[in-house]
Amino acid sequence: MDSGAGRPSRRAVLRQDGGMYERFFFLNEKPFHITPDPRFLYLSKKHREAIDLLSFGIRERKGFILLTGEVGTGKTTLCRAILERLPKGTESALILNPVLSDIELLKTITADFGIKAVEDTPKGHIDGLNSFLLGLASNGGNAVVIIDEAQNLSPAALEMVRLLSNLETEKEKLLQIILVGQPELKKKLAMTSLRQLNQRIIIRHHLEPPCGCRRKRIRRVHKGRFEIHLQQRKRHTEDDKHPVRQGAHCRFHRRQESDRFKAPWKGPA
Repeated sequence: MDSGAGRPSRRAVLRQDGGMYERFFFLNEKPFHITPDPRFLYLSKKHREAIDLLSFGIRERKGFILLTGEVGTGKTTLCRAILERLPKGTESALILNPVLSDIELLKTITADFGIKAVEDTPKGHIDGLNSFLLGLASNGGNAVVIIDEAQNLSPAALEMVRLLSNLETEKEKLLQIILVGQPELKKKLAMTSLRQLNQRIIIRHHLEPPCGCRRKRIRRVHKGRFEIHLQQRKRHTEDDKHPVRQGAHCRFHRRQESDRFKAPWKGPA
């Protein structure tokens, strides 16, 4: 309590009030979650391209797909969005902790698919996975494995992934494998010992941050505002004696940018 005030302190109110942001910003739920919720995925041009490419690779049974991107570009959220968009009859396994040995990775994949191996051996798990995939394909189904943070996979685990891609028929791949990781994953795949795996990757996509063209977006906004101002000016003036020359919105943008960043403006180009 505030001394002499007789009312709760601001800090005490904030502690008791869990819905402050929701009421102030008229939100339906708490914001600022750090969990990868696909409902809040911002679909930039690169993100839309990634979803289209990954969906195409799964649908057309391309086998290996590689998705890379820097930390915080939305790779994990995008993977969860892909899982929500899978066609009917497509089974999936999502590996979030790739710090596993080759055998542990194999067992994790079969467990995610709900496969119970007859023998708890590498051969038993591979045979069980092969039978599961063949049965799925015979009914028109498909299967996809998404391995997140794949740059942490050991060379032995990556070799196991390559061996799993051998599960196929004469016409198509039975298992679609998506490797998701940071740019270090591309360097690891370039190792001589992993050249067979690297050669099998059909689709590659690098996810760039959605804020990569910030200045261009600001320029488009300023151009739009300038054009609105020009239209209003023409409505109030029957004879425009001082027409705005082409490129004026660019100079307007530079002026706005210089004011924003406290930098001296050098005048029109």
